[in-house]
Amino acid sequence: MNVKMPSTKADYVYEVMKKDILEGRLPPGRRLRLAELASSYETSEMPIREALFMLRRDGLVVFKSHRGATVSEVSIKELYDMIATGSYLQVLAMTEAVPYHTDQTLSVLADLIDQMKKTKVGSKYSELNHEFHRLLYSPCKNEFLKNEIDYIGSRFFKRWSKSIFDLRPERRALATKEHEAMLDAVKARSVAKLQKAVMMHREETLKSWQDVIDEMESKTQKSGKLAAV
Repeated sequence: MNVKMPSTKADYVYEVMKKDILEGRLPPGRRLRLAELASSYETSEMPIREALFMLRRDGLVVFKSHRGATVSEVSIKELYDMIATGSYLQVLAMTEAVPYHTDQTLSVLADLIDQMKKTKVGSKYSELNHEFHRLLYSPCKNEFLKNEIDYIGSRFFKRWSKSIFDLRPERRALATKEHEAMLDAVKARSVAKLQKAVMMHREETLKSWQDVIDEMESKTQKSGKLAAV
């Protein structure tokens, strides 16, 4: 894959800041002050200003009255939409990857499932889950498809503080069983079985997130009613 090298200071700052935002070093809600950023990235304020407008185009930065530039917040609705879209693309990539898995890749996937069974920490389980999914579609030959999945995931994965396995601990055991069904399908070299298993896993994941959204909305409504009393 050819990587386009930054042609200007603004392009360079844009690429570095974008990476810092996506990887959580510049967290959601963080104020982006020109002088501070210029010092941090060892450049003048003009390239910083240009980079901020480029990041606003990507939806990663917003400009607020009396606050200036700020790293955009990630709403749970955006997260849900990302998971719905990214997981659907994963179904395609995972099924296309079936013929290219080897004994070695299957062994690594089985080891990840064993680690999932042992962990009792939601954030750790989330990391293992992310790696399991990535390795399951990694042999897919469609590089564009994989890049799109990775981009969607990176845009939010490290910018949301709680995973579904933190918010719904009971989801871990169920997800592990779903992962086992997915791996069994790949071992059987059955695209149809894998597609069925992945779609079920996707539906259960989205259902869990929808339950979290409904719970949050219910709390907001109750708070609003109490404030109005």
